[in-house]
Amino acid sequence: MKLLKTVIATTAAFLLSACSYGPKQQVQLEEKVTSKPNVLFLVVDDLNAWVGYQKIHPQAQTPNIDALAQSGIAFTNAHASAPVCVASRASFMTGIHPINSGLYTNAGWKSAHKVIPNTPHLPQLFKAAGYSLHGAGKIYHNWVTDTTDIKINKHNTTLHGQWYDSFLDEELTMPGIEQLADGEGYGMGDTGRGNKYYPFPVGGTRLHKELGVTAGTSLSAGAIPRDKMRNGLMPDEVIANWGVDQLKQLGKQQSDQPFFMALGFIRPHVPFTAPTEYFDRFPVDDIILPKATDMANIPLYGKAMTMGLVPGGDHAAVEKLGDKFWRQLVQGYLASTTFVDAQIGKVLKQLQASGLSENTMVVLISDHGQNLGEKKNWRKMSLWEESTKVPFIVRMPGTKYAGSQVNSAISLLDLYPTFNEVMGNQQQPHADGNSLLPLINDPSLEWDKPVLTSWFYKNFAIRSNDHRYILYRDGSEEFYDHNNDPKEQNNLIGHPEIAKHIARYQALIPAQVALPVGKQEKHTDRLDSLVEQFKDPNKLPDFLK
Repeated sequence: MKLLKTVIATTAAFLLSACSYGPKQQVQLEEKVTSKPNVLFLVVDDLNAWVGYQKIHPQAQTPNIDALAQSGIAFTNAHASAPVCVASRASFMTGIHPINSGLYTNAGWKSAHKVIPNTPHLPQLFKAAGYSLHGAGKIYHNWVTDTTDIKINKHNTTLHGQWYDSFLDEELTMPGIEQLADGEGYGMGDTGRGNKYYPFPVGGTRLHKELGVTAGTSLSAGAIPRDKMRNGLMPDEVIANWGVDQLKQLGKQQSDQPFFMALGFIRPHVPFTAPTEYFDRFPVDDIILPKATDMANIPLYGKAMTMGLVPGGDHAAVEKLGDKFWRQLVQGYLASTTFVDAQIGKVLKQLQASGLSENTMVVLISDHGQNLGEKKNWRKMSLWEESTKVPFIVRMPGTKYAGSQVNSAISLLDLYPTFNEVMGNQQQPHADGNSLLPLINDPSLEWDKPVLTSWFYKNFAIRSNDHRYILYRDGSEEFYDHNNDPKEQNNLIGHPEIAKHIARYQALIPAQVALPVGKQEKHTDRLDSLVEQFKDPNKLPDFLK
């Protein structure tokens, strides 16, 4: 396999990132040939396609992410292999799809290193390729080093165990963030201390205060005054500041050794909290709500997935609290997204200021999408577009295609073989994805590789360039034509004209998949019990009828 070689001639101009903090600049570069660019890997938690350049929600404000897209290549039809943190992150960090690992959900085993042993994870590939490794924030679900084991180093700081010595040269640990950005916690059952999702809304959540709910209260939103945060900082600000400091040091060193830096930002994960100044940008009375699609033509398994975490259903609780609560949640999501965009902007600005941008590959993704009431679903954890679709941006040094958009379907699984090829390694035979370098080198290339997403055992979605096909484990189905129905409001199952498409997508669904981790035989889970309950029309929640 050919090494990736970036050639930048003295006569060529490199277009720097046009972030909101400054205008576009043209810089003349010396001739440079390298097979191993630096890599800055930005992972945002629960960020759906509500980013400015996607033009899905008209009030989205993400100037720095938009500028990165304008200076690189934006993949506008990218999807997760699983619509939940643990399974998705384990998948793209190992190149192994949940159907082959058995890690389908957040339940049970939390460590990909234990579930997927003897497999080189992305950091190990970079380490073996001679990179220095730097990481902070939520890369795996269990932070940067993916293990529940702990040890104490000479600084008396708790580290996340067995990976530490071989994984990162520089790391900001979760306890390190707690020390810098901890303070008074808010919310029923969550003090915020020791919780990476700190802080909760001031005074507690409305679900608890007004409905007495004790489960699922993370579905909440609220502005946080600076004086309610330790050192006046949110965890994402600590992560961004650490990344800025690392880039400053790397810029001063001017080492020949390439670096891999992974920064995992927490917002806009629930609770939707951010500093007050970000909420001020989105007056709650002006908030535009997404449409809650009618559920009449959704199979029972789809309805079961919609229930969420609040007893009786997330959407039922939102309806009880009224239209303003829905607006507050959307306001909080938009504010949290703009807040994390600002943190990304700090890092990208420093990358440029440190003189590292000209030989650094920048990749920005989210681990999965987020529903804000579409199909009466909240959080994620469904097989619909809002739960699986993610931003996915790649900016290569010296790209000729700045500002290009690729609308072909791609998967987060494609990260692993893409990075592997950038490092000049031999293809890893276990990897389930496809290297995106052909598309990066030519965004106009025809690309027809439908993406498979799974949620729980034997429930599948196929997302192609034009369609979404869903097959639940009882044989029920959904089909959406994205050319005419991008909001997936009209399930076309039963229409004879789609039969040829159904046949194609069914052929892509594997007949045999791995059992869920820890299970030795066919089993049932909470979806089965809900479906059995919903078969009695009197027990089907009103919001799902």
